[in-house]
Amino acid sequence: MKKKIIIICIAIAVMMAIKLLFSGSSEKKDDSNDIAKNVASGDTNGNKSNKKIQKNRPSSSKIPKRAKNSSAILSTTTTASSSISLSTGTLNDTNKPRVINKEDLEYRLSQILLIEDDKERRQSLRDFGQLLAENDHYDYALEFLDTISDYHDQYSFVSTIINKTVKEDPEKIAKWTEQIENERIKSSTFSWISREWANKDLDAAISWSNNIENDKLKLAAVEGIATTWAQKDIQATYEWAAKLENPDIQNKVFVKIGITMAKTDPMSAVEWAENFSDQATKNQILNYATYTWAQKNPSEAAQWAEQLTRDGDKSKAVLKVSSTWAKKDPHAAAEWVLSLPNTVTKDNAIIGIARSWAQKDPESVLEWTMQFPDGNIKKQAISQSATQWVYKDPFAAARYAEKIKDSKIREETMILIGQKWLRKDLGNATDWIRNSSLPQSAKDTLIQN
Repeated sequence: MKKKIIIICIAIAVMMAIKLLFSGSSEKKDDSNDIAKNVASGDTNGNKSNKKIQKNRPSSSKIPKRAKNSSAILSTTTTASSSISLSTGTLNDTNKPRVINKEDLEYRLSQILLIEDDKERRQSLRDFGQLLAENDHYDYALEFLDTISDYHDQYSFVSTIINKTVKEDPEKIAKWTEQIENERIKSSTFSWISREWANKDLDAAISWSNNIENDKLKLAAVEGIATTWAQKDIQATYEWAAKLENPDIQNKVFVKIGITMAKTDPMSAVEWAENFSDQATKNQILNYATYTWAQKNPSEAAQWAEQLTRDGDKSKAVLKVSSTWAKKDPHAAAEWVLSLPNTVTKDNAIIGIARSWAQKDPESVLEWTMQFPDGNIKKQAISQSATQWVYKDPFAAARYAEKIKDSKIREETMILIGQKWLRKDLGNATDWIRNSSLPQSAKDTLIQN
């Protein structure tokens, strides 16, 4: 009898346990279904958890201190029921764009602007701009742009919006950009839009630029068109630019055409520049073409520079070729310059080479300059190389200067290094000067000044 009672009790207990288990699972299932419904409908206030989050969310008008990074910010701006990925602006479950609550966007932006690190903040702004563009919230973007004060932050935000739209619908993004109040941002974006638009529909891009009244914005637009068009048809681009009514805009567009030409054929760009009567236009094209030529084929550019007859043009060409060449092959550039006739141009080229060379190998430059006869050129060349070395490694520069055999040059170089070093690192420079081989009078003068 007792055994039967025990068995019955155990059976009842098991049944009650099973009933409780299924009852709990049913409740959890109902809760899960409620949450899923809220997520799918975009209802961020449909459950207690979200109400609590919304209640505790700080007001966007109360801006806390700027955060050091975005990790904490990201965690506080997403709720348990939110189905939006703020980095992509899409639904996590359906991967389709949706309408986003403006208040949530305002709060999100306020948090992004608190990030201290410039690089991280601007990347977050680019992600935020992409979110708005993907969900067609261009109206919100204009409003939000007014709340961003830093130019680079503004450009980071706007650039992603334009990049998302300009290739597919340049006319749409052009109309949107026209509403931007910041002229600097607008000018930068007009050039970008016109480049892309000209690539897709040249006639439409030109028509748009013709209707721009502001000269600065018109210039940005036509320069962008010229950059794209000149890559395909230099002559047609020139003929179009020649018909522009504003002479200032026209000349600047000519320069843009010349620069585009120089990137692929610097020699032709140099010859083309000679046709312009406006000296400023001619000089800008020649300067860029010479630089590009010296990068691609420095010896050929050097031969061209040498045969120029007008002193002004020759001097500018020699200086541009030598300084550009020195960055690539300083020994070859130096050898060429030393072979030139003794003129002011040659002297200036030597100084230019010393400046460029010293950025890579200041010790070699100092040794090279020691071969020159005493005089202003040698002094300036040493000054350029020593200055660069002090910025790079003042201790090494000081050690080298102490070993210079010529006492006069040694003292002048040490004084120069001391002057530059004192501006950079007062403590270490002072210690070195006091323990150096400089005369006491020179030490006192350096430290007191």
